[in-house]
This record gives sequence, structure tokens and C-alpha cells, in this order.
Amino acid sequence: IGATFGKAYCGVVGGTGRGEFVVMGAAVNLAARLMYSPRNNGILVDEAVQAHADARFAFQSLPPVEAKGYDKPVIIFEPLHAVPSSKRKSNSHGHIGRRKDVEKLEDVAKHIIEDPNPSQTIMAFIIGESGMGKTTLGNCVCDSIRRFVALHSKRMVVARSTSTETEKRIPLSSFKKIFLIAIRELCLYDGTVSIQQEEQRSAGPPRMTRRGSIARIRGRRMSMRGHSPSRIAMSKRNLGRNDSMASSNSNGQGNVPYLKKLCEVCEELQYPFEFADIVGSQLLSLEGALPTTQVEGRVPSLDEIVDFLTMAYIKLTEFADLIVINLDDFQWIDSLTWKVIRLLCARGKNIFLMGAMRSKETQALRRMSSILSWHGEMQSRILEVPLGPLELSEIKEATSRVLDCNDSIIDDALCTDIYSRTGGLPVYVIELLEGIKRKKTVAIDEESGKLRWTKEAQREQNRIGSNRVADIELSFLERFDALEPTVRSILQTCAVLGMSFAFSDVVRVHPDVDESEIGLSLNAAVDELILVEDIEDEDEDDLSLWSGDESLMGNSRATTNQWTMMEDRFFQFSHAMWRKSVLDKMLKEQKMDLHRQIAEGMEKEQVLIMESSDIGRLLTLFDHWKSCADFSKAAPLALAVGLRLEEWDLAAQSLDVYRDALEMCYESAERNEEKGG
Repeated sequence: IGATFGKAYCGVVGGTGRGEFVVMGAAVNLAARLMYSPRNNGILVDEAVQAHADARFAFQSLPPVEAKGYDKPVIIFEPLHAVPSSKRKSNSHGHIGRRKDVEKLEDVAKHIIEDPNPSQTIMAFIIGESGMGKTTLGNCVCDSIRRFVALHSKRMVVARSTSTETEKRIPLSSFKKIFLIAIRELCLYDGTVSIQQEEQRSAGPPRMTRRGSIARIRGRRMSMRGHSPSRIAMSKRNLGRNDSMASSNSNGQGNVPYLKKLCEVCEELQYPFEFADIVGSQLLSLEGALPTTQVEGRVPSLDEIVDFLTMAYIKLTEFADLIVINLDDFQWIDSLTWKVIRLLCARGKNIFLMGAMRSKETQALRRMSSILSWHGEMQSRILEVPLGPLELSEIKEATSRVLDCNDSIIDDALCTDIYSRTGGLPVYVIELLEGIKRKKTVAIDEESGKLRWTKEAQREQNRIGSNRVADIELSFLERFDALEPTVRSILQTCAVLGMSFAFSDVVRVHPDVDESEIGLSLNAAVDELILVEDIEDEDEDDLSLWSGDESLMGNSRATTNQWTMMEDRFFQFSHAMWRKSVLDKMLKEQKMDLHRQIAEGMEKEQVLIMESSDIGRLLTLFDHWKSCADFSKAAPLALAVGLRLEEWDLAAQSLDVYRDALEMCYESAERNEEKGG
């Protein structure tokens, strides 16, 4: 087989007396040449096919061949094997440029490591517009710090959490994953759970082995066996499921005893054990925690809960020489997390906290200013890292990396054009370069030996004129329109679900679509760099969160056909701009219909008990009913959530929920008046 990609003529050739229907063109000639090539062991492809399928298959490069219709020898490839989904490349091209900013943040961690008696928490705020590369910079710094710590044989706890706009009302939503990681790392350090035990557990059946069709999970709950805090925290978002997450360990065989460790911390800090139950059941959703809200007959104040969480976190991480907390989208952290962070600033030591936030988010800026005014000594411990556009040298580096060429052959004029078209915004730069790679709009000039625009591309540059950023934004929509209808439909559902979601969520919303087709659609979106699949690193500790004693789970669970999170897949949009582009293409009625389907699916999945259901799930359900303007469904949820928030002294958040419900009421009344008129 010879497979090529290009334009071809398809039609009748010949006169009226004698003609035939043919497909002809340079790409057809090349395919025929590849088919009969002596090097062909089964299938050969050209560079265009290889570029489209690179994420899904591994290829071997072969010597170029001469072909009719091509001025130069054509590079060809032989596909070797399919790449498993767990091994596919991320859409990220890694960190590009900003060396000074990386070094500035690295120096903070090095100072803490080298200080024999560290006694202060240091905060760094990475500030920039959306698309400026804040997340990539934070991840790059964490990776660099890991290497430095390993080189000096020090102990480190690093945790990253991403806040979302939809979760900013959920108490401790931004800090939950960070707290769970601290417990896990302590268990690994003190031997409660050994690396050898985890390796033995991992040596069992392959993680991704399916035990049945995912179709079985429609309308059923998930279990949380065998997954790390990062995967659990992500799963908790998906449709707001109220799932148990962790339990104490009865036999110590490769399980993280989250609740048991929390009780031990209570004992060491001389707190009543009820604090472990309150935090475990209400904030961390730990299996086995009693659903209580009282300590010795009274509800503890929010300040008491914050004090316990802060001291518990310090106690859990006191074995480490360095603690790095990386909070992405800092502008959306919930108020309870913010209170814990403030107290960590005052009491913590050897903690390096990074917060990435948008420069025009007033709430985040107020919080940053409040730290400075709250304690004068904090002024020397606050580091601001503002991010601006990429420089020309950094754009050349990005071009070299995306187009896989030596930067010495890249023409400076090309980099200048890319800068003028994108404004140096990293997300636009990468999008433009990916478009160049797909469309092959640059080529090496024979005279100068430099990489420049092709003649057709240069004419297009002249046509675009000054409205170039708008043209880049249009390219997002053009790429979306070029997708198959099924892929577009699935992506629209994903956009309504949020920035991150699970495969099982999409299956629930589309019960009429075969799950294999949904999987192929999501894979196509990943290959187009619209989505990123969340793949846990092989070296990441993936510890079981359930007790080893199955009998503790109850007979009802043992007899229910349940699936595990090992069978699910998790995705997120590669950038918020992609989600925005997808949502912008949807009609208002279409969005409302999807929100309604999601809400109805959540209600079918589990009976809601307003007084005891997870507050995060209730808020998620409220947001979906609110988005489809169903006041009769949203109002009871608003009352239940508001009362729960008031129990935690979160009056401002409670009022926000009530205000949203009242606005729905007014809008509903106005619509009824218009219909009546």
C-alpha cells in the first residue's frame, strides 16, 4: 500500500467517443510509486500522512524517492506500530524561552534548600494575560527544582492544583489535592506504604485492562480504586459525583491510609478526633470518615477549621526539606483555600508557593495586596514575575522546535512576521506554527538557504494586512469547522462540561452514540491539539485509596457490576481559548439543551440528599440548572447549598448563590411577561 496526501483530479478524461473516469495528480503518482517500491514491506506513506498520524503511530524514516510532479526527492516513512493512548505525546512543545524568569524562581527554591534553618514561606506570583505561558512556566520550574533536589539528596514534596471558575465556591476545592498528596508522601517516607509494596501492586494486571464495556457505567457510580490524588481530584469534578475517595488501610498492602494518618495528626496536635471526621467527610471526602459537623456538641468556627488544616499540613510535611505548592489559575481559588494559604505564610517554613494568575483579575490582585498589608515582613517574601510577549529570539526557538529544524536556517524576517501576526502571545505563536507545519507554508529558499514563506504564503501575508491577531483567532474556528461532524458534536459537549472532563461524562451525555465512536472523536481532538489527555507519568506514585479488605466495602458493592477509574480516561482543553472558540460556535439553545442533559444525567445517577450530599456536587448541579434557566430545579439547590455554606461561616459565598437564584427568578418573570404580552 502507498498512502499520500494532496490534491488530485477526479473525473472523466478523454473525448466524447472514448473517455474514462480517473483519479490523477502528483499525490496519486507518488502513492503508486510507494506501492511498488522495493522497500515496501506492507505500507509506505509520504510526509503529509506521517504528520497527520504522528501522534497515533511510530514511523521509520526512509531515503527519499523521485516522483513525477515533485521538484525534489520526496521523504517517505514506514509505519512501525500504533502508539498506545497512554504513551501519546502531549500537545505541549515544552517550555520555550523565559530563561531569566525560570532562574529567578529556581533561586528561591535553592535558597530554601541551602538555608540550614529555613523559617519563612516565600510566595511568587506569575502574572500575565491568558495565553502568556504561565502554566508552562510553573511546570518547568517544578521540574527544574525536582532535578536540583535530587542532585543534592534532599527530600521534597511538590503538589500542583488547578482552580476553576466553577469551583471557586466549593470549600477547599483548590487545596484538597495538595493536602492529599502531603499524606501520601508522608506514607511513602515513614514506610506506612513502601515503594516496593506499590511496585508489587502495580505488577498485577495492567492498569488500562478493561473488564467490560464502559456502556455498563451509564447511570452507575464510579469506584476510586488505585488512583493518585491528582486523578481523584480530577474525577471529583466530573459531573460532581459524590464518591468516596479513600479509606484507612487494614492490611498495609500498597494502600494509602488517608483517614488513619489524619487521625494520627489529630492526636499529635492534640485536636479532638472529630476534626479528622469533619475535614475527612466534608472537605476531603475520605472513606470511613463519620459525616459529622460538630466537635463536643458544637460546630467549630471556620477559623478553627483553618487553623487545624494549616497545622495539619505543616505536621504532614515536616519531614521534607522543601515544599513546593503550585497553584494554577490562582485568581479562582476558593476562600477557604485562601485562608489556609494566608496562615501558611505566617506559620510555615521551607514552603515555596507559586500562584499563576491573570493580570487583570481584581480579586487576585486584592488578595496579593492584602498579604503585603497584612504583615509587613511579607513584603520581602513576595516575588512578582510578570510575563510579557515572547522576544524574537524566543520565537525563533519555538519555530525551531515546532518545525523540527535548526534555528540557524530560520530567517529573521520570518520570526518578525510571526511576531507581528501574533503579538508574541505564546498560545498564538504555537497555533500559527502548527498551521505552518500542516499547510507547509514555509520552505528553504534555494538562494539564501534560509527558511522563508513560500510565494503563495507571502501573498497571503500581504492580503491579511494589519488585522492579524483576528486572523489567528479565526484559525481556531476554521480548524474546528474542518473536523468531522461527530467530532464537533462531541467537542461541544466537552466545552459545556468544562475545561476538564472524563470520557465517562461524555458517554453519559450521549447514550445514543457508541462509546468507540466517542473515543475516536476524542482521539481526533487530541491529535488536532485541541484536547490534552491526562496521562499519569509511569514514575508517579499511583497508590490505592481503598482498604485492602474488600469486605469493608459491603456486600452491595461486591455484587454490583461496577467499573473502576482505571478504565476511564481524563481530558482537558489544551487552552481556554479552544474551549471559548467551541462555545462561541454554539447557539444559546444548544448550550442550554446540553446543560439540561448533563443535569438530568446527574440526578438519575444518584438520589440527592440535600443535607448530606457533597457540596461540590450540589453546586455543580446548580450551575447546570442555572445555565439552562430552570428556576424550579435550581432554587431548592440554591437554598440547600446556601445553608451548607453558612454552616462554614462562608456568608459571602452563600449570598452569591442566593443572588444567582434570584436573578434567575427575575429573568424567568420577565420572560413570562413577554410571552403574556
